[in-house]
Amino acid sequence: MPDDQSTIGSDTQPIVDFESKYAVDLVFCLDATKSMGGIIDATKERCRSMLDDVVNLMKEGQKPLSALRAGVVEFRDLEQDKGRQMVAHDFTDAFDPATDAAKADKFVETLSKIEAKGGGDPQESALDALCKALQFPWYVPAPTEAVKTRRIVVLFTDNPPRAIHASTKAVGEESLADKDIVLNRFVTAMQGKELRVLIVGPECPEYTDLTGQLPYAKHLKLDPGEAERGVFKVDDFQPIYAWIVASITS
Repeated sequence: MPDDQSTIGSDTQPIVDFESKYAVDLVFCLDATKSMGGIIDATKERCRSMLDDVVNLMKEGQKPLSALRAGVVEFRDLEQDKGRQMVAHDFTDAFDPATDAAKADKFVETLSKIEAKGGGDPQESALDALCKALQFPWYVPAPTEAVKTRRIVVLFTDNPPRAIHASTKAVGEESLADKDIVLNRFVTAMQGKELRVLIVGPECPEYTDLTGQLPYAKHLKLDPGEAERGVFKVDDFQPIYAWIVASITS
């Protein structure tokens, strides 16, 4: 629900509740197989302005940030690809409190090193990547720090997921269905209601069921092959960062 806003006298400017600043962590799970070249290029081109847009939309909505960090899980196929099948690029600071503006240089540098290569069959290790995202060192405020934390995972892929790799499964998960492993881990992580999930990917039971059963999740459809054909353009990021901002303040 939106925070209450008050006015004093004839001044109609809302009073910002600075006791409720937001500390936001973004993890992008990025399918880095060859067919994703178009989306990877668009992400590199758009990432700086996307972070600017998130910061500016937060300010326009009178929802001040205290911190914004961005990390990446670069994934391919844990069964077929050799080397760099799953790489976690740790958080970088993407917001400067002193200037109240985004600072994207380190995040841009991280993305610039990711190349679209590998893959082969029409399934990739997307579910493993979602599990990897949950292992990031999320921001934990001090007991005296008056902030609202938000943890947001965004998955980009143009293929359905393959079976979870044995190396991803924990003790006791061997007999569970892959979808249930991911669902259980996200439900556990969502206990504080800070975690949100956006899947940008093709229509398939795994993504539909996962986002349908999680309280703070959405699935934006991306047709198979759309990334490789270059159909996914820079402007297509608008609903993505709009969702990010809406999920932060909900």
